[in-house]
Amino acid sequence: MPAPIADNQPRPLTLLPQSGKWKGFAIRVSILFAALTLFVAYMIVMPGKSYSGPAAEPTLDELQSAVNLRKHVTRLATTIGERNLDRYKNLQAAAEYIETSFKSLGYAPQEQEFKAEGLSAKNIFVEIPGTHSPSEIVVVGAHYDSALGGTPGADDNATGVASALVLAKHFARTPHALPIRIVLFANEEQPYYHDGTMGSLQHAAGCVGTGHRSDLLAVDGHEPFARGRHAAGRSARWRRRGRRSCRLAGVGARIPHRDHVLAGLAADLQDLLPDLVVRD
Repeated sequence: MPAPIADNQPRPLTLLPQSGKWKGFAIRVSILFAALTLFVAYMIVMPGKSYSGPAAEPTLDELQSAVNLRKHVTRLATTIGERNLDRYKNLQAAAEYIETSFKSLGYAPQEQEFKAEGLSAKNIFVEIPGTHSPSEIVVVGAHYDSALGGTPGADDNATGVASALVLAKHFARTPHALPIRIVLFANEEQPYYHDGTMGSLQHAAGCVGTGHRSDLLAVDGHEPFARGRHAAGRSARWRRRGRRSCRLAGVGARIPHRDHVLAGLAADLQDLLPDLVVRD
């Protein structure tokens, strides 16, 4: 039997509880494990239920949207290819294609130019008036540049640009309550990401002091497609905080290059419209 430790001597450190204290230790560990489990579940659980069953036949509008999505992605990623300040002519070609696409839908695109590395970069946007709420505006955004190193940027982010242009076509012929701005950013990839010459930061800075309450739907090819309850919850939190500048939401569209998937994305975009626009 070991000799007892005197009161004035330090007790040895142990990772496990002393005799008779196992019950409390087990309770604390169980509570910690349960808390971690709930936290992980909260972070990964998606709203709603996954669909199972045969795929619905796409409508004519969805098939046409799929054709347009493919056309835009092919032009940006295949015909033009890598587009950034290192491939400046390609970046300019992409901007010209976007402006031409907007003009073909009857819009008058505007430019927001800014300097980066001694070159002129620009965001391109159109304003679509709504029937109500002139003090609020919905911003649909995507970036049209691609990463350095020879990447064509099909998934990141020609798909996002294509989605924004398809939405622009829809809103050109469909009445909606809130004003909508569709803006396509330059300089979102490294080394400009979170830099002062990042296109979306330039645009957000311009939103400050306008008096508009702005929510930004960010369409990005490497993000999961999120909408509905989560997006609405973020909007409500920003509005309660009284923010009046543009904010970023995690909304994107991953589009493999297959016709039936493109048609599926077109259906997703159609489903998104009631969440995006407040109607009477």
